[in-house]
Amino acid sequence: MDARQVFLSKSSLTRRRLCIGPSYNKIGLVSEEQNPLLDPKNSSLLQINQTPVGTQNQSSQLRYAGLFVRWVAAFIDGLIILPILLLFIWIIALIGKSTDLDKVADKAEIFAGLIWLPLNLYFVTKYGATPGKMVMKLRIIKEDGSVPDFKTAFKREIIGKIVSGLFLNLGYIWIAFDKEKQGIHDKIAKTHVIRLR
Repeated sequence: MDARQVFLSKSSLTRRRLCIGPSYNKIGLVSEEQNPLLDPKNSSLLQINQTPVGTQNQSSQLRYAGLFVRWVAAFIDGLIILPILLLFIWIIALIGKSTDLDKVADKAEIFAGLIWLPLNLYFVTKYGATPGKMVMKLRIIKEDGSVPDFKTAFKREIIGKIVSGLFLNLGYIWIAFDKEKQGIHDKIAKTHVIRLR
């Protein structure tokens, strides 16, 4: 009898399944108990079950915002901050009657920052974008696609950006080289900046 030929009775055929598995070098008919694809302890099945449905499709559809468009958004934000800064310079110079513009400017930057930071956190947690990012049709999102909550926004906008600003702003420059266009502040807060158009 040819060893490659397999004869099965009708009764045994009903109790068997066709199996193609990584541990088989041939296609054969095996019993249900021997089929690794039907084994709930199979690690490959556990890995498949642990993968969120649609995660790969969603991530492939996202358009990450690069360094240049984010720089333009930051420039627009700067234009909004500038009048506030100039106002504080004028007020401090008027009240203090100081002619030392460097000291006046330093104090004005502190006051302007104290006003801008809460506003910045508000825009990020409410809309997922600063005014500049709104103009450029950008949005900050968490890993699950939602708008950052206060904790995430605080880690990104304050702690993360301080770190990104160290060493000649390398944390910001890293956006140009990162696969998902994340700066160091994005990685710290686990956020992405995406294009809406």
